[in-house]
Amino acid sequence: PNAKVTLVEFSDFQCPACGAAHPIVKSIVEKYNEDIKFAYRHFPLPQHNFARKAAEAAQIAGAQGKFWEYHDLIFENQENLEEENLISYALELGLDVEKFKTDLDSGTYTSVISADIKAGESLGVNATPTFFLNGKKLIIANFGELEEKVKEEIDKVKASEPVVDEVIVNETTPSNSSSFPVLEIEYTESGFSPKNTTGYPKQLVRWTNKTDKSITLVQTTSKFPE
Repeated sequence: PNAKVTLVEFSDFQCPACGAAHPIVKSIVEKYNEDIKFAYRHFPLPQHNFARKAAEAAQIAGAQGKFWEYHDLIFENQENLEEENLISYALELGLDVEKFKTDLDSGTYTSVISADIKAGESLGVNATPTFFLNGKKLIIANFGELEEKVKEEIDKVKASEPVVDEVIVNETTPSNSSSFPVLEIEYTESGFSPKNTTGYPKQLVRWTNKTDKSITLVQTTSKFPE
């Protein structure tokens, strides 16, 4: 949910290049787990006779909670994607095979595959695998560049995020005057100054930003005793 980047792959289960990319993509997702969100989109090519049914089978497995496990099995067995193979993979993963076969025969998820293809075409996808990183189509010479692009984007997003710093203003009720000078708090490259100071009810505070960074002020308050 707090991913810095989103990587989308339009892919074909029967495509040799997609098979070659699979272990690299899996490694990237595992390595940058805290910073990446990965989405697999179906784009079976018409010249691959078994690709569309394999895509449907993966969706059926997904409906039973095993999309990624099934996805991995298909890529590990790209040479065996006939219907009896697809059913055997469902059996191997402990899926409800009768429901699996029924959904596969009836084309329950054909519309999902068609929607992915249409989405890919609208984005200019004409080959597989095609990757989009934070909404931008990636042009890479080889799959080794994919991790470089992902890391660069993660670093770029992190560098643009504001630095979290904290200043504590202790509230004190005075026993004498009700008029006080403005409390001055500056934000510099080294953080807030002063970091710990005392303010009084109704006293004005002037916050001065002496950097080129943007600041978001968050005021926390204690809950009332009741």
